Amino acid sequence: MAIRADALVCRGIETQSSASSRTRIQELKAEQLQLDMERLKIRQQQISLELENLADSVQSSGDESNSDEPPGLVPLDSVRKYVEDCRASASHRVPEDAESRTITNRRIRLPDIELFKFDGTPKRLWKFLSSFKADVASGLLNDRERLCYLIHCCVGEAREAIEDCVVLPAHEGYVRAIDILES
Repeated sequence: MAIRADALVCRGIETQSSASSRTRIQELKAEQLQLDMERLKIRQQQISLELENLADSVQSSGDESNSDEPPGLVPLDSVRKYVEDCRASASHRVPEDAESRTITNRRIRLPDIELFKFDGTPKRLWKFLSSFKADVASGLLNDRERLCYLIHCCVGEAREAIEDCVVLPAHEGYVRAIDILES
């Protein structure tokens, strides 16, 4: 019995360690996305400056030679309008609202792991449920998603036993499915 308890404690530590590692990885991915967004903003500013410099050089060369302009030059007003349009469209490309951040964060939080399949064997129940709750259920936003993933992770008799829980309200269905698996 002491050996089994030690093994369970070790598995619990491994689960906590892997969960904290996944959390850290998710944080690093979020930071990377922020850095990428900042790089895009800097690149946008560089392009705007290049366009302004181009417009200034066109204007200064236009001032020097009014009489014999080469054919094909674009009038300064149209260049300025183009620069303004570029700035306006660039500011619309990078959304900064709460909804876009939520979608981005949700993508980061979803686990990219191989899920254990549970066939109803009582010996594997504890391992399956602890892994499912730590790796999958904790990363999902609502009980409906948790129930769908739980059904997806079960095979055979276990799946058949909990499939009908989808007709119940979300929270009740998820709790009932867990109860069915535990009984």
